[in-house]
Amino acid sequence: MPKQDYQFPKIWLAVVLGLVWGFPFFVNYFVSKPTVSTLEVTSGVTQFTYSGVVASELVWLFPRVMLLVMIGVLGILQARGLQSYRNPFSYLLLSYLLLVGFATVNARDDDLSAVLLGAESRMDGLLYQVGLILISLFIYRVLRENRQAWPLLLSGLVAGGVVETAVVVLQRLALDPVGPLTRGFMYEAPVGTIGHPGMVAGFMVVVLIGGMGLFLRASGTAPRVLLALALLTVGLGLGLTTNKASVYALIAVLVLWNLLRRERWTLGLSVALLAMVLSAQSLVPNRLEFNRSLADPATGKTRLVIWELALKAATRLPLSPLIGSGPDGFRLALLRHIPPEDLMREYRLEYGWPPEATIREIQTLYEPGDPIRSKAFLVFLDNYKSDTGKQGLIYKVYLDKAHNLLLDRLIAYGLLAVLITVVLYLWPVWRLIRKADALEQSILVALLAAFLYYLFWFPVVQVEPIHMVFVAMAWAMLDKPAAAKPAEEGEAELARV
Repeated sequence: MPKQDYQFPKIWLAVVLGLVWGFPFFVNYFVSKPTVSTLEVTSGVTQFTYSGVVASELVWLFPRVMLLVMIGVLGILQARGLQSYRNPFSYLLLSYLLLVGFATVNARDDDLSAVLLGAESRMDGLLYQVGLILISLFIYRVLRENRQAWPLLLSGLVAGGVVETAVVVLQRLALDPVGPLTRGFMYEAPVGTIGHPGMVAGFMVVVLIGGMGLFLRASGTAPRVLLALALLTVGLGLGLTTNKASVYALIAVLVLWNLLRRERWTLGLSVALLAMVLSAQSLVPNRLEFNRSLADPATGKTRLVIWELALKAATRLPLSPLIGSGPDGFRLALLRHIPPEDLMREYRLEYGWPPEATIREIQTLYEPGDPIRSKAFLVFLDNYKSDTGKQGLIYKVYLDKAHNLLLDRLIAYGLLAVLITVVLYLWPVWRLIRKADALEQSILVALLAAFLYYLFWFPVVQVEPIHMVFVAMAWAMLDKPAAAKPAEEGEAELARV
């Protein structure tokens, strides 16, 4: 029986394309459905109660983490020995993975499942980090040698963005097709197939800019019209998420891109897309209670308080700032080191306490020996009356991310991880953006947009792997094309990969 050639490039390219195109939609659609009971109240309004609701991790996160790990391990077969990892991109990612290992030990977490899988509702623990690094190395090697497939990859992402927009529109119209399949009833927000409006926006913003590169590269009226309609559709979906971080990032990079290109097609498409994004909420009726405005300052005020808490946490963690304390390090620091009075400043904004409300007393609900994450606070307020008529409110510590990539990396994996992250996202942009062609520029601009988006957000399992595809392509641009090398050097390069 002939030996199968696992190095056959078209097989691996097909695996990468299938992974990237399908990842946003890789959701567990076949979980067991909850039991739904109806209760007729006296006012004539029918209320629904649900029991046995499936944990969100099993719907949105666990399938994706397993997919990353599985294909990442397969990607090791594609590498031909250690020589496949002898490049700057691999050095950076493997160094980052080493820092993840140090931080995992330094976390001193009493919950082994949180160490391996990550905190509740995140699943960004050691297993995910290993899968992410392996898959990123695999994608980098394959796409570096298949640059001709980049337009096809971006075209598939644009098509995925159109499908994602269709789901978001249906959800805004209270016709959610995803919720009934995954949990038995509809979602109350435009979560798409990704699980959160802000995360959907993080996916759409890079897809939108990558699609602009396809538009500028296209020749002929028909392809450009088709691409323009697709991009306007994705812009509609992005606007419906009402995510400020992605919209502000989009505006910033489009201004920069237009200053670099100074070309009418770029300007015209930028104006049209921004107009669609900013007017999206008025174009599609809203039948949900999800009402947010891009001009609402509440989110910005909350972010400032969270960043202040994160900086305090970073100074009190063991071995900080050189070594982090794992992906849940921020929450552990809040539980162990930060006074609850400081935390309540964020809760005041997050839960909308009235301005006149004042804290009378805070009682800590925790017994020595209990799991640290079980700690809660009983807060008694003056000049405040809750919906239940009680003045005592119980709060657990769910705040686990600083909503800033650099602060989150600092707390989770240390200062060196911050430096590696900045280099991964910004070094190719700095080196190449002025001399790249339209398609390559779109990849670099999308990468810059992702970085700006992360200054007000944080990496998540559902979206970060897509952003790493753009990171991998950007670093692949730093390598000279094989055709430009001497013949013997090109042959050596092929043998190395």
